[in-house]
Amino acid sequence: MSDIRVTVPNEHSYVISTSTTFPLQVNGLGKLIQLVTFAVKTTPNRDLFDPEYGMGIRDILPSAAHTITEQRSRSEVARALSRIEEDILRLQQTEANSDAESLQSLVLLGLEFDVENAIWEVIVGVTSIAGENARLTLTV
Repeated sequence: MSDIRVTVPNEHSYVISTSTTFPLQVNGLGKLIQLVTFAVKTTPNRDLFDPEYGMGIRDILPSAAHTITEQRSRSEVARALSRIEEDILRLQQTEANSDAESLQSLVLLGLEFDVENAIWEVIVGVTSIAGENARLTLTV
């Protein structure tokens, strides 16, 4: 399973996007990761043609957390991730992608709040139809 970090905090605790600011044309598992990242970070009602599309991770996670909040947030993120999985699978039916670029499943592997830096770390397991796996780490 390869690790992909999409956002990382810098020395000033600002979150900086490392792959979504200037999307690059990619193929295979990289294209699938880009699609999942876009879906997780897109806020619903931002797409005029598909207002239901997007997870809106920033709206789901609170700005601070404690144990109960983390447990509740984990449940909400897992539910939203399941919805995103259905959305991506639906979109894939109309597109011609290779098996490496097509989603088989998404799973929430971890969700933690970093108190020191005041950021959430969301870890998502991505599996393509070709059987390739990636561990996607997003910081919010």
